[in-house]
Amino acid sequence: MSACVQCVFRQSLRSAGATPARSPFIRASIASNPARRLISSSTSTQAEKPQGSSSSPAATAKPKSVSSVPAGTVLKGINFNKKLQDPIALPDEEYPEWLWKCLEDRRPRLTTTPQISAEDAADLYSKSKGRRKAAAKRIAAKEAAGVDNLEVPADYKTEDMPSGSYEESQDAIMEAKRASRARRRALIKEKNFLGKLG
Repeated sequence: MSACVQCVFRQSLRSAGATPARSPFIRASIASNPARRLISSSTSTQAEKPQGSSSSPAATAKPKSVSSVPAGTVLKGINFNKKLQDPIALPDEEYPEWLWKCLEDRRPRLTTTPQISAEDAADLYSKSKGRRKAAAKRIAAKEAAGVDNLEVPADYKTEDMPSGSYEESQDAIMEAKRASRARRRALIKEKNFLGKLG
């Protein structure tokens, strides 16, 4: 029989004769340990927040809200493990900066200023032959209209590899391999991080 982490934590507090709201030591340990803060953030009070001077203009300006839910909201249904309690949203400042970039568009970014549209980029590498041809025609029409040449990242190139000399073709192949490995490593790092959450 397994016990809930929060129930065990509360039981240990009761046996010690302290409650989270009354004991300053417990409040300090909850504030310093992010795992316990996630579990026990619903018991936090206004007295736990540090009192700062609000006379500066930076303190009065509201920070830009990035998350879709306010801090303290119980996020139901997104827990990886059945046995654990649903997580509670933290303030935006407590999340790492790279976390907000996880959901950005991962389609190839082109190096020239006129970017191809998201639809063209998606269709250019589609499994459907018709979509690939239509996207290639749209891009060719844009190039003919005077838009600068569009450069596709090396690991997304599936054709038009240089066929001149052996050295040129090998350099292009190695560049594509390096770019592809870097992209795969980034995906593996993300997958490992998400695996550690559960």
